[in-house]
Amino acid sequence: MNQEITCIICPKSCKINVFESDSATEANGYECARGKKYAINEISDPRRIFTSTVLINNGPVRMLPVRTDLPIRKKDWKKAAELLKNIVVTPPVAFGQTIIEGFLEEKIRVIATREI
Repeated sequence: MNQEITCIICPKSCKINVFESDSATEANGYECARGKKYAINEISDPRRIFTSTVLINNGPVRMLPVRTDLPIRKKDWKKAAELLKNIVVTPPVAFGQTIIEGFLEEKIRVIATREI
């Protein structure tokens, strides 16, 4: 399989060609090691920071915006949304406060992106 990826790691936006075979995944067209790693991961295990909201109990607003502190697999987004729909927090909540530890994977946290 051959796929072209536009790198988003830096402003150069390199066009990276990724070649996937039975034994290995290779890339060319990148200008730095971070770009090569990004392109290969984008093909084999795409991940993104997941953003959502959780309910607030007795707060000035109904919803608290949250995000994961590390990227999660794109294939896990539906599961992540299902897990968060039942979470309710009670103020006060600080910006960056951990809402959930060990979310989907042991090292991933869900954190608040607003102070309430």
